[in-house]
Amino acid sequence: MRVMTTFAAVVLLGSAAIHAADIHVAGGGDDAADGAAGRPAATLARALELVRDLRVAEPGRTTPLVVELAAGRHELAAPLVIGPEHSGTEASPTVFRAAAGTTAEVSGGRVITGWQVDRASGSDRWTVHLPDVESGDWSFMQLFVNGQRRFRPRLPAQGWFTIA
Repeated sequence: MRVMTTFAAVVLLGSAAIHAADIHVAGGGDDAADGAAGRPAATLARALELVRDLRVAEPGRTTPLVVELAAGRHELAAPLVIGPEHSGTEASPTVFRAAAGTTAEVSGGRVITGWQVDRASGSDRWTVHLPDVESGDWSFMQLFVNGQRRFRPRLPAQGWFTIA
């Protein structure tokens, strides 16, 4: 089951397809790495730092700067902020693409695991304990199950809460 808000940004240009990737991102990567093919970054946030650094180091660049995402799901821990320092120029745009022959998903959501059926309720409800939600450290507005929106339960089931 997934709770997610999906954001995907892919810019494909005819000339970019022939260029090798400058920065690689893979879930099993390391954010201390330089993003090279054998040393991918782990997150898109780190990839943007590397893009910024390359733009400063190569101000006259005339080829696209390509960020290649490994196959799979790339979750964002915080909003991805892409600014002018990342965008490049008409002659050298910044291109985000999935690795050849694969699909990469960029998501601002979280996968929630640990679901259990609550048979004691008599309605076979699915429940999960989320300590971050309980403590107020995290909240969410939307719930998706296998790609379909599900409404969160309303409490109380009938009537209203009243203040004593």
